[in-house]
Order: sequence, then C-alpha cells, then structure tokens
Amino acid sequence: MTRNPARPLWNDSAFRLPASTHFSVSYAPISRKPFGFKQECIELALAIAKEANGLPLYVCVSGGIDSEVVCRIFLEAQISFTPVVFEYTKHIRQDLSILKTFIKKFGLNLKTILFDEDVFIKNELNHWANLYPISEPFIAFDMARIAHLDGAVVMGCGDLVLESFSNEIVSIERGALFQAYDFIAKENRAGCYQFFQGSAEIMLAFLEDEIIQTWMRLLPHMQFNNSRQFKAYLFKKMWPDIELRKKWTGYERF
Repeated sequence: MTRNPARPLWNDSAFRLPASTHFSVSYAPISRKPFGFKQECIELALAIAKEANGLPLYVCVSGGIDSEVVCRIFLEAQISFTPVVFEYTKHIRQDLSILKTFIKKFGLNLKTILFDEDVFIKNELNHWANLYPISEPFIAFDMARIAHLDGAVVMGCGDLVLESFSNEIVSIERGALFQAYDFIAKENRAGCYQFFQGSAEIMLAFLEDEIIQTWMRLLPHMQFNNSRQFKAYLFKKMWPDIELRKKWTGYERF
C-alpha cells in the first residue's frame, strides 16, 4: 500500500517563491483493485498501526464528522488509540459538545490539551515559519500539534472535496498543506497527516462509491456545486448513527 501518495512539486523545486507559481501534485498508481471505501479506510488504519510499531497512536479530533469517522475506523479495526483534542481559548462550543457525546458513547479516553491560539500566533508562529516556508498559519498549528505528541499522529483531513468548475469536476488541492508533509518526513514521524488521501486505493474507492457517482450524475440538475454534503451521506451510509452537522474547518480563528 502506498502511503501519502500526494506530493507537491513547485516547478520541480522544493519551494514556492512568488504567489503566482503553480504547483503539481503526483499520485502513486493503485496497487490492486480497491475494496469499498470503508474497507480501504480500515486497510489504511492497519497499515498505520503497523508502521507505528508500538508507539502510542493518537487521532486528533475536533468534533467534526471527518475526525469522528477516523476514530470509528480505528475502532472497527480494533486498533488501540487515544483521541486528542486541542481546546482553543475561543473554540466552537457545538463541535466540542458533539465530540464529548461521541467519546462517552464509545467509552474512549479523551486527551485534552489547552491551546491559546493568540499566544501561539505571537510566540511560536515565526519559529515554524522560519523552519518551513508556510503560507498559512494553520499549517504551523498542525505541525506544532504533531510535534507536541510523542507518538504516531493521525489527522482526519485530506478528503477529496469535488467541485464543479468550468463544466468540469475537479478537486482543488491546497499547496499549503504539503509543508506538513515535509515536516513529517524530516522529523521521521510515524502516522498519517491526510487520512483520506493516505492511499491511492482510498481515493479511488471514494470516487467510485455509488453516492459520489450519484452526485456526479445529478450535478447538472442540482445546486450542490461541491460533493461535501454527499460525502456526509456516504459516512451516514457507513454508520447510520452518525450525526450530520455543519462543516467547520477547526481553523476559523486562524
């Protein structure tokens, strides 16, 4: 299984200089015909646990549906892990409420780390910006979260959000995300930064799922110009008890 198949190339170099510079993302070929989306997620979780090789395994959670799905995947794969939430000084109360309900329901031991985002921006942001050419502050926060945890860290992000653009269906990649990959590689950290792009097989299984295919077919006749709502229904199909909710990025303050 190919891990972290998406890698950035800034005009064949490691750095993006002017803001107008374009970047390309290459994906590894799939190694076999994918299983269903849920099973591919389980296969990735098993691969992450094997790579962790006994290290503590942490899943960063927020109360959002993506990180909840990652927790459910690890539970179904019967992999021991600790959910971790970084609680902001100005956090979103609704998400934390949903998170605590989920944690209680499944009997998980939640690790809570208090995080003052104003202090971080004032005292630590420049440190990370000097080490890595970040273009958005939330990437520095992601790297700081990984560095804070002594073990293999998994983040429930990287889902393929499909959008309608100029009569085509595209997935918009953000070059800023890939600075975190450089940090993980240089620090030789186990884990997975973008879980839903953690293998080429997961990405293809998502695209081939009947719910996402339905969105593609209905797109010309609907006002849903991206697949995010349908992705939530895909998760609902996997686990009917999942609570659908408004999408927060978790980085609004940044």
